[in-house]
Parts: sequence; C-alpha cells; structure tokens
Amino acid sequence: MSGIGEEPQLTPRPGRLGRPLGRGGRLRVQPARFSVALGLAGLATAWHAAGVKLGTPTAVPNAIDVLAAAVLFMLAGLYAAQGRRHVLADLRDPVQAPFMAIPSIAAMMLAAALARQAFAAGRALVVIFLAVTIGIGGWLTGQWMSHDGTRQPVVHPGYYLPTIAGGLVGAITLAQVHLLALADVSFGLGVASWLLLGSVVLSRLTTGERLPAAPRPTLAI
Repeated sequence: MSGIGEEPQLTPRPGRLGRPLGRGGRLRVQPARFSVALGLAGLATAWHAAGVKLGTPTAVPNAIDVLAAAVLFMLAGLYAAQGRRHVLADLRDPVQAPFMAIPSIAAMMLAAALARQAFAAGRALVVIFLAVTIGIGGWLTGQWMSHDGTRQPVVHPGYYLPTIAGGLVGAITLAQVHLLALADVSFGLGVASWLLLGSVVLSRLTTGERLPAAPRPTLAI
C-alpha cells in the first residue's frame, strides 16, 4: 500500500484527506466526499423507520432518497472524470483507500429504498453492491496484511468502513429485501470484522505512536 508521491502534479502531498485541487486548479474529488451521499441515505433510512412507528409521511424520506441518489451520481461522475490514474492512486493510498467503499455502501441503502417501488431491481442491486463492498474490504485487508515489511502499515479506523460498516449495513439492507439468510451471514461478517480489526486498531491507537496527521480525522468513525 504505497503512497502516491509519484504524481506530485496531481496530488501535492501523499495521504492527505484535504487535497482540494488537481491539475489546472480543478476541484479534487476524494473518496471521502461520498460520505455526503452516505449521510443522506442514512437520514432517509431513519425517516423510513420512523414512518413505520410514527406514521410520518413517506414523501419526506422519498425526497431525501432522491437527493442522496442525485448527489451520489454527481460525485461519481466528477470522481470518474478525474481519470483512471486518480482511482488507482486512491486505491494505493493507505488513507484514502478505505473510503472507496463508501459509494457502494450508500448505493446499498438506496437500492433497499428502491425495492419499495421496484422490488426485484432493488433486491438485485443490494446484493451486487454488497458484493462490491465485501470485495473492496477483502482486497484492502489483504494489501494491509501482505505489506513488504519495509515500513509499518498505516492502521487507522478508516478500515472499519468496508469491513464492519459494510457487513452491518449489508445485514440491514438484505433484511429489508427479505434475504434473511444472507443478512445473517453479512451480520456475522460485520461482527467478526469488528472483533478482529477493532482490536488491532484499538491496540494501535492506545499503544503505538501518535496517529499521523493525515488519517487522524478517521478517529471520528
């Protein structure tokens, strides 16, 4: 999991969460930006749940879902427009890489909302985006574990996103589309990741050196 110092004209400092500009002064869209869509999708999910118990109007969460989908598509377009090199660089960056799972997690939640209107399509999309999320988590964890030993890998709470969050959100969305057996498996994956990665990250934060400035904002996770 090397940094991306080989592209200084695009990314001035490796591992930074706050790289605002790319080539030509254009806005640099980072994977963490997708958290806007994730937050909106989560808010809509909360409103849907409240509607069942409190009888709140469905127009509110439906509008938030539409807004979340629009934001997700917009960010995806802007991110993809930066080119393949940016995507590969972010996948190699130990700070940015875990945030690559955010779009698929947000898409899972929106797919579960879509299932209320088009059940078969929403159900299929939930399974597809869960598979993407698990794939990202597995690949990142494998890269983390197979580092060459020349330097200590950057361990931070960002790795909770594609593993713990992916598994637990997957369990919720799978249950919403009535795939209960898969939901149980996804829940188990999330809990197992919590126990395994949680202990590693907590040990790093409490007994290791101070977390570098770049991944320090991931403590909010």
